[in-house]
Amino acid sequence: MVKLNGLASARDRNILTIPERIGELVGIIVVVLVAAFFAYHLSERTGFMTSDFGLTGILLLFGSVSMSIVASGARAIMGKRDKSRPFELASAVYWAIAAVWFLNVLPFNFAHLSDPLPYYMRFFLLWITNDIGWIILLMIAIVSTGAAINAAGRLILDRIHRTYG
Repeated sequence: MVKLNGLASARDRNILTIPERIGELVGIIVVVLVAAFFAYHLSERTGFMTSDFGLTGILLLFGSVSMSIVASGARAIMGKRDKSRPFELASAVYWAIAAVWFLNVLPFNFAHLSDPLPYYMRFFLLWITNDIGWIILLMIAIVSTGAAINAAGRLILDRIHRTYG
């Protein structure tokens, strides 16, 4: 890795190391497990997803999850951040839209969030009330909007750098 004054060059930071690529794959596994948890809620009608959830909620929740998997997969496979930025941008925008919709509709009853877990593990999620769930969704909306702005800015800068050197 070429270092200038102790800092890695921009070209070096663009290339993911093997541990970073493995981390992306581990992240995909975690996202799939979380998606399976919510799919269980949906299929077993635990009460966590209310009647307001509907097809829109399904498309927004599982679409966001799918876009996250695609973005992480693109980074892991391509090994370059600049090449995977369009996927990163699409994922962040999808999450931002989903979070804002969830904030407005709140199609969740967080009292049932821990229902799929064994009794001895439920205390991990029992503390999440509807108010706390709303705050978590608000944080997701803020972070994903910021991530979308960041990804868009980096994508534009990448294009300018490629065009004008």
